[in-house]
Amino acid sequence: KKEVGEITEDDVKMAQIAKARLIGFRIKTNPLALKLAENQKIKIINFDIIYDLVQAVRQIMEKILVPKEIRIDLGKFKTSIVFLNKKNRQIIGGKVIEGEVRKGALLEILRNDEQIGQGKIINLQRDKKDIEKAGKREEAGILYEGSTKIEQGDILVIYKKEKQEKKL
Repeated sequence: KKEVGEITEDDVKMAQIAKARLIGFRIKTNPLALKLAENQKIKIINFDIIYDLVQAVRQIMEKILVPKEIRIDLGKFKTSIVFLNKKNRQIIGGKVIEGEVRKGALLEILRNDEQIGQGKIINLQRDKKDIEKAGKREEAGILYEGSTKIEQGDILVIYKKEKQEKKL
């Protein structure tokens, strides 16, 4: 609501219903409205400089915005052997054919160029030693967690998800 004049009790009541804050520019707050706002825990902010008001409103609105989740593809891995098959876990071996593979990354399983499942890389090894990542043309073993069974020849598309803060 935009209106000329001081902040009144009606403004505080409306802010309470809307679960809002009251923001003023070079105005006074009615003493009864101020007391009601304190009792109802309604925040009243008054500014004398328009730049400060705009900046405060921007910060409030940015807190309300939900971060957007984006996918970042890291690489591709070709499965050459399956060492272990358990209910929701497998140990597989293969080669990085593009980009890199990282421990903790997510993956989607492609069989005959069709996505058939997804999961997560729990651990990554080379020569029986834990590693954080494997680059292009490197062989590695992956401890995979997911409900879809990976088979020899499957391509794993490795990716991560990041939250991207929205800006006004």
